[in-house]
Amino acid sequence: SDLNIDIPKSSSVGLIGPSGSGKTTIIKLILGLLSPQEGSIKISNQNYSHTDLGYMPQQYALYEELSVSENLEIFSNLNNISKKSEVKKRSNDLLNLIELSDKAKELVHNLSGGMKQRLSMAIAMINNPQILLLDEPTVGIDPVLRESFWKHFKKLNENEITILITSHVMDDAMKCDKVIFFIEGTIVAYDTPVNLVKYTKTNNLGEAFVHIVNKGYKN
Repeated sequence: SDLNIDIPKSSSVGLIGPSGSGKTTIIKLILGLLSPQEGSIKISNQNYSHTDLGYMPQQYALYEELSVSENLEIFSNLNNISKKSEVKKRSNDLLNLIELSDKAKELVHNLSGGMKQRLSMAIAMINNPQILLLDEPTVGIDPVLRESFWKHFKKLNENEITILITSHVMDDAMKCDKVIFFIEGTIVAYDTPVNLVKYTKTNNLGEAFVHIVNKGYKN
């Protein structure tokens, strides 16, 4: 389908839909991991470099037997950041941002699941991206950790990073600045969570989603 999405800079936008709806496919197309059958993918109506993007996959890929700082160093090198002073500064900045400075020397396999998720987020930001793509970042974590993650997401927005989050969790969707309802490769609605609930005259975003799938949406 022809997808044209206006995502405000420094915002968090949720790509919401059931499993198998095509959310991860969209992420992979943006990243260049898949090629569109026809047409092209542009950001701000321009071709873009993949160095403008950061990506956090559903399942983190970390070197478990290495320390947190060693992981950041390896991924810095993979992103063509090799000068030691630059690697150190970037790593320190990211560890401060995700509140893991005190775990810099800790081996990754000793970290909690939530800490590993935060480290994965830091790695996704190694190349100082303008846009961060997060694929189901809160799946399988408890409500307390989810709140902590959203605190970090908002901090990233304050640092002028735009975030696109795929999820099927409506609690996540409610925290986004805008939400895309996505079904079988098609955008069925795109608006703020408040407007979507108000338009459908429902009690919550989950009910709004069902209503829009059944009856459609006109902005």
